[in-house]
Amino acid sequence: MIAPTRHVADRESPPSLGWAITVLVASWTLAAIAVALVPFTDPSWHTGQWYGLVDLSDAIVFGATSALLLARGRHPVGWLVALCAIGGGLAAVGFQWSMLVLAHPDVPEFATLQLAQNSAWLPGTYAMIMIAPVLVRRRPLHLIDRAFVALAAAVISGLTLIRLTDPFPWPDGASITPLAIESRWWLDTIERTTQAQFIVVCACASIAIIDLSRRWWRQSPDERRGLGWLTVGAALMAAAFLPLALPAPWTAGFPDWATPVLHLSSQLFFPAALLVAVLRQRIDGLEVLLGRTTLWMLLSGVLLAIYIGTVAIGGQLLPTDDGLVLAVATAAVAVSISPLRRVLQRRIDNLVRGDVSVPTEAFIGMGRRLGAATDDTELLTVIAESVVQALRLGGLAIEVDWPSGARRVASVGELSIASIETRDLVVSREVVGRVIVSGRRGELLDRHTLQSLDDLTPVVATVVQLVARTRELTESRARIAGARDEERRVLRRELHDGFGPSLAGVALGLRAAENLMGTDPAVAGPLVRRMADEIDERIEEVRTLARGLLPPVLEELGLVPAIVELAERYRDVGVLDVEVTARDVSVDADIRQAIYGIVAEAVRNVARHADATTCHVAVVDGDTGLTITVDDDGTGIPAVPVSGVGLRSMRERAEGIGASLTIEGGANGTRVRVVVPHDVSRAASMVGSEQ
Repeated sequence: MIAPTRHVADRESPPSLGWAITVLVASWTLAAIAVALVPFTDPSWHTGQWYGLVDLSDAIVFGATSALLLARGRHPVGWLVALCAIGGGLAAVGFQWSMLVLAHPDVPEFATLQLAQNSAWLPGTYAMIMIAPVLVRRRPLHLIDRAFVALAAAVISGLTLIRLTDPFPWPDGASITPLAIESRWWLDTIERTTQAQFIVVCACASIAIIDLSRRWWRQSPDERRGLGWLTVGAALMAAAFLPLALPAPWTAGFPDWATPVLHLSSQLFFPAALLVAVLRQRIDGLEVLLGRTTLWMLLSGVLLAIYIGTVAIGGQLLPTDDGLVLAVATAAVAVSISPLRRVLQRRIDNLVRGDVSVPTEAFIGMGRRLGAATDDTELLTVIAESVVQALRLGGLAIEVDWPSGARRVASVGELSIASIETRDLVVSREVVGRVIVSGRRGELLDRHTLQSLDDLTPVVATVVQLVARTRELTESRARIAGARDEERRVLRRELHDGFGPSLAGVALGLRAAENLMGTDPAVAGPLVRRMADEIDERIEEVRTLARGLLPPVLEELGLVPAIVELAERYRDVGVLDVEVTARDVSVDADIRQAIYGIVAEAVRNVARHADATTCHVAVVDGDTGLTITVDDDGTGIPAVPVSGVGLRSMRERAEGIGASLTIEGGANGTRVRVVVPHDVSRAASMVGSEQ
């Protein structure tokens, strides 16, 4: 059994729709204000516009992402994403206001907006690449992880404080920062350490990304879901700061737009990865939107990169014909659309829904593990573990309807009452058991998981039925073996306690007659005749016993003649009047012997215990199957009959051929009823005829 693990998500605060709406409205309002200012600014494009676009994108994309995270669980990462979104929105408004001031000098500058342009984005963006990758995990933070988070938080606070104390534009004008230190030494210190600041940022981000990629590599498919995409997004965002950390000669030929473009590219991976990795199964209702949005963003980004790359390379290799270069670039994009879409769609489906998006993967994974099971309980446990892993469930239990009653035979994980679901296991319209599942703590079972569960249920039902039938067969064989052993013990007792002493007495009588032959022949003669009568009685008992075990007429003439012969024997000795109503039927030898044994035992019980005068045996081949009844007019059986050797033998014989046996008693006697279904009797007859 898989022990339940306490995850980071288990300690989250309840979701807050109010906070989610607040963050979404605030970030999108700031983005709307920034967009509304664009028509009033200088429309010419320059490098600064790229950074303004980055801030605007942060407000829109991460605003929606943080709202979804906070609405479904206040995970710490949700607050970091919200900080990035609000900071990006403030920076976007500050940038557009600066552009407005340049275009219209009479507009007030508002130093606070200029400060927001330079500083508001910093805490959230740095936290996204330093802290968020460490917090996106399903296990508790280790001590070293907590220490790194504290270090990263200190670095971000220190860098933010440095930015807030920067006396810019002093000494050329009044400082716009509220904590400005108007000191030449401090200004020189900031300028000298600028590159070192970005080195620290890239170093901390690299540590977080390495830890993220290590967990993606080592953890189970369930735990690493979304971490690969998150690693790519964090790496792209961290790479955007790399040119600022390298020496100036190294980056002399680096395009000015490379940093913002890398930042924008990271948003192709970050939102979907965060939602999947943090929310997991609580993305119910978002799969289609999330999948299509991510596909559109990735496809657009990759195709744009192909177009730009083709134009750049074609411009160097092809003749100076812009039309030809653009035609080649367009053709490259057109050819790439279809295969790219298929590849990206497959990977996005795996990101959003995991193995559930491809049900065959769950079947394949289940099949690989079945061969290792050594018994039926382990087999069902393997099935349960496979389903739990494939569907990312919190717990699963399998119950099997044994003849003695339902019993839970396999249980994996921990069932949570809040999200429990039950599915009947049905094979050929027969319920053989049920499977009970639940989501992980704090998670709901989404529609796709339930659909995949319905797809897997028939396979589980088939295995459960196989296990149940195997267990029933094993138990039935054990009972039949026990009944046969009991019959052998009865036979041995009859031979040892009955025939043995009788034959020993006959032997002694014959010796006595031998001794009297010479001395007293008159006494010896009657004694010999008495011994002969005794031997005749014992011979008849042996014949009766042999016929009860397997009468020759049963093999030679069939079931009904054997029952008729049985009735005649009882009538001949005057013990019981047995009537038979039957037409001859053709059944397999095993079924014939089992039915005859049941009828013989039932009639024997009537003769010995029922105090009856008449017994009626009927054999009817009807619509429901072959039905055999034995009725008597005796005193009836108790309400709770004592199950002796005879009754156990009858039940075991019935179970051995797949028949049902009922015994009903009342004031007017007892009825023993055996029903052999047609599919059993006919299948057996077909097998017998083929042999």
